[in-house]
Amino acid sequence: MVVSSRERTWALCPDFDLTYLAGAFDLTGALLSPDEGWIAFIAYDVSRSEYGQYIARSDGNELRPLYASFYNEVCIGEAAWSPDSQHFVFARYQDGETTLWLARPNSDSVTLFTHFESEACPRRLGWSADGRYIGISNDIVPGYDRKHRYIVSWPSGNLTRLPLDEFPDCEWSPDGNWLACVNSDLAAVYSIADDERIDLVMAQVNKLEWSPGGRWLAFSTDKEPFNRDEDEGIYIFDLVTGESIQIANERAEALAWSPVCE
Repeated sequence: MVVSSRERTWALCPDFDLTYLAGAFDLTGALLSPDEGWIAFIAYDVSRSEYGQYIARSDGNELRPLYASFYNEVCIGEAAWSPDSQHFVFARYQDGETTLWLARPNSDSVTLFTHFESEACPRRLGWSADGRYIGISNDIVPGYDRKHRYIVSWPSGNLTRLPLDEFPDCEWSPDGNWLACVNSDLAAVYSIADDERIDLVMAQVNKLEWSPGGRWLAFSTDKEPFNRDEDEGIYIFDLVTGESIQIANERAEALAWSPVCE
């Protein structure tokens, strides 16, 4: 089996019997570590009727199972690497509880990092760029867009629930101090340190992008804020001044910052 990323290709499971694997294994959720040295993935073993979390070097060597699930586990597969590639965290849900498990690429041990009561599956797991927080969201009701959103402090494991239930998607700022969140009707930013939420626009945001230093957030709307009958817009929000500036009356297909902007 091969996985391609960033114009490079890695061979996985070189020691497995490929005849056995054909039709017996289903690989999903492959994640490359930031240093490109490791890859983690989920595989379903039909013969055992269980999912497993695996890790391997990106050249296909040192394949190791980290975790096997049980038949009554509802969902698996949410995972994230730490920015320094030294830790790997993955989430599970079973019997009304979400658990976060911690592994290191050079170790076979897997430890329980934290756990909390929840109603449904964890859906998004992301490590902040500065390494201080792990963000996770859980379905309130299976298949429903509203989610309970949490952050877990690293390495203490302290859990904090955020007032962002109506947002299915959030993105960390580069410095790890803010989250930018969107849904079909609203965009907002949330300060982790100040526990403060700032609503930006009442419109459908189709693109957003943090500046390299995290001071500015660029976003594009399908309609002008507060007026669904007007044109789309491209905006820049300044976290220092708290102001949004419209720079174009059109919808952006892509947003990208120059590294010299800050």
